[in-house]
Amino acid sequence: MTKDKLIRALRCFAKVDKCLYFGNCCNCNYIDLCRDIQKEIFSENIFTAAADIIEASSLTNLFEKQKFDLEIIADHYGERQFTKAIEELSELITAISKLQAEDYENANNCKNLIEEIADVEIMTYQLKYLLKAYADVEKVKTYKIKRTLKETGLGDSRESE
Repeated sequence: MTKDKLIRALRCFAKVDKCLYFGNCCNCNYIDLCRDIQKEIFSENIFTAAADIIEASSLTNLFEKQKFDLEIIADHYGERQFTKAIEELSELITAISKLQAEDYENANNCKNLIEEIADVEIMTYQLKYLLKAYADVEKVKTYKIKRTLKETGLGDSRESE
C-alpha cells in the first residue's frame, strides 16, 4: 500500500470511527469521505502498514542525526577510515563465517553479527562521504537491484503499487 493511500484510509477511519461496511460503501452514510479509497485497502491491515511507515520515519530522523555525527568523525580521521573500513569488513566476514559454521540460533553469534553489520554500515557511510560518492553509490545500487530482480524473474517490486 502506498503512503498516500494509507494516509487517506486512516483519515477516513478517523472520520467515521469504524467502517461497518468494509468496502460496501453503498450502505454507508460516509460514502463521500472514503469513496476514492479502493476496496482492497480495507482488506489489508492498514494499522500494520501505518506502524511500518511511522517506524521508518523515526529511523529516517535518527539516521539524519547519525549522518551528521559520522561526517564529523570522517572529517577528523580522514583517509585513516579506509584502513578502518578494511578492519571492520574483515570482522564482518569472520562473524558471518562463524555463524554459518556454528549455530544460527546462538544468540551470541547473532549479536556479534549485528554489531559487525553496524560497524560496516558506519564505515561505508563515511567512505561515501569522504569520496563524495553518495549519488554514484545509489545509482549503482539501484542498477544492481533491478538487474537481480530481472535475472531472478521477480520483476520490479514497485510495479505492483
